[in-house]
Amino acid sequence: MESKDIIIVEWNLNERKVNSVPDKEKIKQIVEQLEELKADMVVLTEVKSTYRIIMEALSERYFAMGSNNGGNANNIVIGVSSEKIDRVLFEDYYIYPTRKNFPGRECEKRIHPDRLLAKIKLKDSDRWLSILGIRMQIANTSYFDKKDQVEALKWELENAKPDLVIGDFNWYTAIQSDGFDDGFKNYIKEKKYTMFPSQDDGSFSFIYTDKAKKKHYTSPDRVLYKNYKCDPQYGCNTRKTGEEFEFLPNWPSDHDILKVTVTIPDEK
Repeated sequence: MESKDIIIVEWNLNERKVNSVPDKEKIKQIVEQLEELKADMVVLTEVKSTYRIIMEALSERYFAMGSNNGGNANNIVIGVSSEKIDRVLFEDYYIYPTRKNFPGRECEKRIHPDRLLAKIKLKDSDRWLSILGIRMQIANTSYFDKKDQVEALKWELENAKPDLVIGDFNWYTAIQSDGFDDGFKNYIKEKKYTMFPSQDDGSFSFIYTDKAKKKHYTSPDRVLYKNYKCDPQYGCNTRKTGEEFEFLPNWPSDHDILKVTVTIPDEK
């Protein structure tokens, strides 16, 4: 098999608080953006009331669709195209080890990241890739909840051994704010993962300007990768601190699209 590129697109749709009737215009915009990118795989996070409609809308291009909703968590939706991929296995939840080292809290419910694992087999090849879609939860979370999630994510890297982990890490609020960032960065370095963007990159996604002309920002989504050459880049509305930019009108999310091109080498 000659080397080929697999394009993976991840997008946080910012529906974590949506419980009302789905916004048809927003769904149309989302589907149009994804169709334009012609990705081999899409990973959507923070999908709530619209996930069935989005899955149906994308079904013409993506032959396999998987979704996950852990109780009151947000769905992660993964779609896989048949152009370069002919098999996919979805794995929903792992049973994480019980909480330890927090005296008096052993019986409390553990909070884990929203997650869905997809293993894809390439056409004309025996090669499989493992991609973990993830979103770290932050709503109503304590120090212990955030620590649990970081430990659960480390457990995923140790046990699922994904080639890519992609999604909304809520880096500043779920990892950095309580001082878990240095330990986690050291851990992923030990496990031979590269992270994009780096913690000190200074990138952000912009949302919109409100009536008071205030700018709104959000931390961009990230990817961890190893085993394959990857070229990650943002779609169109991520900038670095201090850069001048114009806000895009009617952008249907508060996150930019993250596009990762994975180069699969020749099989000898």
